Amino acid sequence: MMKLYYSRQSRATRPRWVLEELGLDYEIVPMDLRAGDQRKPEFRALNPLTQIPVLQDGDRVICESGAICLYLADRYQPGTLAPALDQRADYYRFCFYIYNTLEHQLVEIFLHSRFLPEEQRKPERVEQAKKLVRVRLQIISDHLARRPYITEDRFTAADVLVGSALDWAAMQGLLGDFSGLRAYVEKLKARPAYQIAHEVEVARS
Repeated sequence: MMKLYYSRQSRATRPRWVLEELGLDYEIVPMDLRAGDQRKPEFRALNPLTQIPVLQDGDRVICESGAICLYLADRYQPGTLAPALDQRADYYRFCFYIYNTLEHQLVEIFLHSRFLPEEQRKPERVEQAKKLVRVRLQIISDHLARRPYITEDRFTAADVLVGSALDWAAMQGLLGDFSGLRAYVEKLKARPAYQIAHEVEVARS
C-alpha cells in the first residue's frame, strides 16, 4: 500500500486530494513538523530536504507535491485525471505556472504579513508581491472565463494544483476582485475528495 507522509495545512493535501479522487488505497503517515518529525534520520533517507509531502509507492519515492500529483494521474487510472498526451498544453502550462509564477509571490505575502516576526516583516515586499499576484491571477481568470476547468472541460490534476494555490490566495484575501476565481474555488471545495484531503467536517442531515 502507498504511504503519504502528511501534515495538515500543507502542500501534502494536494496528493491526498488526488489519491481520493482516484479512489486509491493509501496510508497516511502523520508528520508533526513542530516536533521535528521531518528531521528524523528515517525521513531524511526519503527526502534529504526534510520537506513534505513524500509518497512511497513500492520501491518508488516521489517528492514535491506537484510531481506526486502528476505521477499519480499518469500511473493510475490513465485518462481519469490526466488528459491525452496531445491535449496537455494547458494542463502542463498551468501545473508549472502555479509553481514557477504564482506561488512564489503568495509565499512572499504570507511571510511578510503573517509568518515572520513583526520586526522582520517588510511591507514594501508585500505590496510589490500583491501587484504581481494580481497580474498572475488575471491570466488564470481569463483562461477559466472560457471553460469550467483548466483543460478539456473536465476536472484533472491541474485543477488540484491550480485550485489549491487559489484556495491559499483566497485565504490571504487576494481574490476579492476575481468573482470567477472565487466561484471556481468553491466548486472545487465542494468535491468530496477535497473535503477528505482537507479534513473538512461535512454537515450531515
